Amino acid sequence: MKIWVKLLKDQKITRSGTYTMKKYLNAENYDEILREICMDLDVSKPLGLKSHFRHFYDFNTVKYKADDFVESVDFDCMVLESYE
Repeated sequence: MKIWVKLLKDQKITRSGTYTMKKYLNAENYDEILREICMDLDVSKPLGLKSHFRHFYDFNTVKYKADDFVESVDFDCMVLESYE
């Protein structure tokens, strides 16, 4: 499975990238995968809740707003979408 990550500012993509998962996605390793994605994009990791994982697992997409990040960020939201 691959994940497409988009950073949006004023509803426009400012940065994007893809991440190829090396592990099967489950609740235990979701936080680790999110950390690796953020390291690749050089952004801070958002606070990941179980509801974020559940939404990504059920709908293949999840959106993190700027308020979900502890540090200030230069974008409005980060969107993760899975694709094959």
